[in-house]
Amino acid sequence: MNFIKVIFLGTLMLSLFSMQLAFAGFDSGNAGDAYAAEFINSGRDILQRLEKHESKTGQKLAVNLYILRKAMEQTKVTSQETVFLDGLERDAVNYPEQKLLIINRKRWLDLRKSSETKARLTVVLHEFMWLAKIDDTNFKESSPLIELLNVPLYNPSVWRNESGTLFSRIECAARIDAKTYIEIHLETVGATQTFDQGEVKIFKNNNVVGYRFKKEDVSQFFENEDSTDDSAVVGLKAYIAGQSIISINYSGSNYVDQDLLAVILEKEKDQSFANETKNKMILWKGPSYDTEDVYNLKNIVCSISTEN
Repeated sequence: MNFIKVIFLGTLMLSLFSMQLAFAGFDSGNAGDAYAAEFINSGRDILQRLEKHESKTGQKLAVNLYILRKAMEQTKVTSQETVFLDGLERDAVNYPEQKLLIINRKRWLDLRKSSETKARLTVVLHEFMWLAKIDDTNFKESSPLIELLNVPLYNPSVWRNESGTLFSRIECAARIDAKTYIEIHLETVGATQTFDQGEVKIFKNNNVVGYRFKKEDVSQFFENEDSTDDSAVVGLKAYIAGQSIISINYSGSNYVDQDLLAVILEKEKDQSFANETKNKMILWKGPSYDTEDVYNLKNIVCSISTEN
């Protein structure tokens, strides 16, 4: 995409979710639990990819996807700071008879990194298989399936449109202090990469809060990636309820398929990054704050990736 896409959208509408990010992929689980929502969203992504593989190849997989889907739809997913079973800390613990899954928040914070995509999806599929009463001892079923799918690296807060096709994904991030880290995710759809929806996540003291916004909230958007020099340009201006601002102005390296927090931590070793002035991000702090309460950030990094 060696060209700039600019979109001006007229009507501004309120498109706000609660501070606890109620956006689970299926209509089940704990909708007020951001960790659970990401876990469910990851499960949905796996299922879509497996169904697409069967449809494309015309061959049935060894795993019954109908049974797997029912397990995902019927299971309540929740999270705790840590989870133990038989005296050992686990990524998650499943209870098939109760249709309950409890995930480990501390472990999930590591698994949700883009670089951990394969490990994360394997854990998610493994847990849902046991909930579907499919024997996945030693990951004997889940691991080969994830290998088969060969999923590109991505962050689990990204969601897909109804067709299951993701055209362009933009991620930007910044660190406020040692305990506060911000991510913003943007999704486009269609051949012209039209802006569709976005999400802000604020990680503070192992808690996650945030909100979403839609195309109706956006007054200006452009993005460009140039593979010849691995560069990216991202511009956005949006208003929640016509007041609270979200703004990005970024021109720099495209950190595609990289853990953006790790990139920031590495770049912070260089004083020139702290003195950076050309890139700016302004973000409303969220629903419990006044409309003028925002983060003003300069030391940001972004990535743009596409997938057909």
